[in-house]
Amino acid sequence: MPSEAKVRVQTGHTPAALRWGLAAGFLAFGIDHGASFVVRRPACAVGSMQPLHVLTLVCLVLAISGLYLSWSTMRGLPAEKTEEGGQPHDRAHFQALMAILFNMSFIVAIIASAVPRWMLHVCE
Repeated sequence: MPSEAKVRVQTGHTPAALRWGLAAGFLAFGIDHGASFVVRRPACAVGSMQPLHVLTLVCLVLAISGLYLSWSTMRGLPAEKTEEGGQPHDRAHFQALMAILFNMSFIVAIIASAVPRWMLHVCE
């Protein structure tokens, strides 16, 4: 993105993409764990683990969307940053970095919790 296209963040305003980036990983991980318990019983009754796998993939897409939006928001911020963080774009840069780390961590956690579902038969 050219430097003239960089977006200045207004004081007291967090961009919507950055808000989603901060919440997406938490939401995806919570949905994955919470809904997996709900979906497991009907999946076992049918004898197919397909709903659990689809749920995991949907949650991964949610977390990846948060990662992508956080990354693109960070790239869209002005390049000049100070360590004191007194400007709104300094805080937005920090929030974007945290959102990227959160989403990467939750992507790893979702994959790690899905491995037993892929390898073991959860109905036994």
